[in-house]
Amino acid sequence: MRLVILMIGLLLGGCSTSIQTSLETNSGLDPSTLTKPQAIAPAAPQSTTSPTPTVRVYRAAPDCNQLVAESVAVPEATLEQAVGAAIAQFETTDFPLAGYRVQRNPKAQAVTIDLRLPPSSPRPLTALSQCEQFALFAGLRQTVMQFEPGQVQTVEFQIQGEAIGG
Repeated sequence: MRLVILMIGLLLGGCSTSIQTSLETNSGLDPSTLTKPQAIAPAAPQSTTSPTPTVRVYRAAPDCNQLVAESVAVPEATLEQAVGAAIAQFETTDFPLAGYRVQRNPKAQAVTIDLRLPPSSPRPLTALSQCEQFALFAGLRQTVMQFEPGQVQTVEFQIQGEAIGG
């Protein structure tokens, strides 16, 4: 039995030498200069970028009888960004807004949205049609109330710091 194992070992040892000799003579390559295959490292985990945050904003349906929810991408999922996204959907060339400010009163569970009209606005707030008022105020109110359910009970509106109905 030992003789068989010894013979197999010699036979295999001779094979490896003949393959190496065959490579040297047939290819003209020196095996010592060949690059050995490197172990392939597992791929580095790809950085997972967080998805762009979205907020749900409400706008008036074409018939102005109901509000329609829509997801809008924003830089940060904050109440201020949600209000800004809702305002951006409403803004028109004849009723531009110069800005807005969102004030929270957690104790009263209230949010006040102060809209800023530019001095050169071609239309005052009183010139908005009933549908436009519904789109602006009801859309903003629903956006705020649904952004933090149960946290806000009242949404009030101001123009240039003056309280308005809405």
